[in-house]
Amino acid sequence: MARGLGLPSALVASALVVAAFAAPSSLTLPVGVLTSVSPAIMPLYLVQPVPLAMLLGRSCLSPAATLEATAIRRVRHTHAALLGGAMVLTLAMLALNPALTGDSRTLVTASYLGSVGLLFAGVALLGRVGVLLPAAYLCLLTVLGTADDGQPAAWAWTMQPAPTALATGVTLLAAGALALAARWRRAPRGEA
Repeated sequence: MARGLGLPSALVASALVVAAFAAPSSLTLPVGVLTSVSPAIMPLYLVQPVPLAMLLGRSCLSPAATLEATAIRRVRHTHAALLGGAMVLTLAMLALNPALTGDSRTLVTASYLGSVGLLFAGVALLGRVGVLLPAAYLCLLTVLGTADDGQPAAWAWTMQPAPTALATGVTLLAAGALALAARWRRAPRGEA
């Protein structure tokens, strides 16, 4: 089942993304380019969770949805457990980055959990196109992510202090997981 969901290839691609982002730890991304005279700076390691979450997107919708919906045993529970396992493995890979300290590890974790939550909600609401929702958030963040005074906007949770960012990331993950579970429950056969 994991192979049918594309999880092995997603995990290999995740390892490559983690390795690619480990080297340039000093690179930054401007935030709030259009809304602030002096844009804020976001370390590039906070961008890393977005493509990692998007890699998980292929596995959200099952290629065997009819089989999952009609199976005697709870195949959807196995599907959800495999998604959770892939998330844990990706978080473990993120934790291996030597450039991260305590607060930056928390911010990266929050960014990944929130991006996965946005991905789950996007897939639940928009189908396969919803995989692009974390990238859309990142684009909005770079363009509109700060107020006039250079402080992060209230909705820019990846730029907030670590406890606030983590709480928001966990909330987004829970909301996205509930939306995806609701889609799995109500989807007609062959569509989930």
